[in-house]
Amino acid sequence: MKYATLHDFFEKNVSDIFVSADKEKNCAIVNKYLSFWYTYRKSKMIIQEQALESVFQQYHQNDNFQNVIIKTSILNDFYSTSISDTYSVAKVIYEMNIDEKLAQNDLNLVNEIAKNTRLKCNSKRREYSFASKYCSFHKPFSFPIFDSRNEMILRYYKNAMEVKKFNLREDYNKYVEIIANYKKTFGLEIFSYKEIDRFNWILTNIVNDKSKTK
Repeated sequence: MKYATLHDFFEKNVSDIFVSADKEKNCAIVNKYLSFWYTYRKSKMIIQEQALESVFQQYHQNDNFQNVIIKTSILNDFYSTSISDTYSVAKVIYEMNIDEKLAQNDLNLVNEIAKNTRLKCNSKRREYSFASKYCSFHKPFSFPIFDSRNEMILRYYKNAMEVKKFNLREDYNKYVEIIANYKKTFGLEIFSYKEIDRFNWILTNIVNDKSKTK
């Protein structure tokens, strides 16, 4: 069987679709897929993520330019964020003096980093996904990661969440609001942002894997 999209996958795996009225079942689905984490993540990727966590813990502050370059470069490499000029992006982040806003869990910081990296680096790209990852590795319980995989899952459930305006790429505050809606609607409040991100990654990875097989 070939699964071209997430919709195709769920048509053949109806039991894995979240139902707002059955939160116990929904939590069981998430736990089931989280148990696949070490199966679907290559050992190299797991070690890279652990290394990233270690680097961001060791160089937690952003008042040292070299430390910011290290974090920016490693994150860009390990997460394939496709930044061509990590030096300039790191310089922008360093000059923004972001530590106070990180400490305050200021969600606007992601929008500000994305905006400033585009303006000050003379880039057409708005490093929105990178900005969310950079903040998330500092404060994983406050800043959920934005990427196309999370967007795919949230888009699938947008009607169940009764989301009218679904533009997650413009305003990080709105994205976090929808993530919170997603967790509340399906009774997933017990799971951290990191666990939800892993669940969404695994699920979309399965679909991507199956889209290449018969």
